[in-house]
Amino acid sequence: MKCISKALRQWFHIPLLLLLSFFNVSLTWQIADDLLTEEDIGLEETQEAPALSSMLDTENPWKSYNQWQCFDARDVTPTFMGHFLDPEDRSEEMRTPALQVELPEETLVFDLEPEDLKFMDCEDCPSKIFENWREWLDRERAICIYAAHLQDLNADESYWILSKIKTSRGYWSKELLNRPDGGSESDNNN
Repeated sequence: MKCISKALRQWFHIPLLLLLSFFNVSLTWQIADDLLTEEDIGLEETQEAPALSSMLDTENPWKSYNQWQCFDARDVTPTFMGHFLDPEDRSEEMRTPALQVELPEETLVFDLEPEDLKFMDCEDCPSKIFENWREWLDRERAICIYAAHLQDLNADESYWILSKIKTSRGYWSKELLNRPDGGSESDNNN
């Protein structure tokens, strides 16, 4: 009888854990969705042109528009990506800050275009941006990223070009890169 009651208790824990984990995921997404204002959503809905596109004379032209995606901040890690400035000369590599999102089914990499950093006034700007992002993710529950899909690197990894980040602490935008704080803008509306 003790074995049966122990087995029943163990089986009872499984549905309970599944229910609690679902509830936790629901709360995380609710928090993430609360980060975006109508103005933020309007950015996605009122794009006049694609953020990325192929050359017009290619055989299979494509377009990619920016879109908001929100994640549990614990799944997001700041990192660096390496880019060769000249495809012919692979001796000079530029490191750009990126955000890597580890999801159960795939990994998403949100990177800046090297061109976005080329004209910045400081030599250590990529490191400042990286530190800024790392500090923003610390003690955050959710993060929303505004980016355009560039390509799938393989079956379970996709690559995106990042434009904006939003957390409960405010915005980061590539349009503000030449500011001393590396593109941060406090947002006390949330």
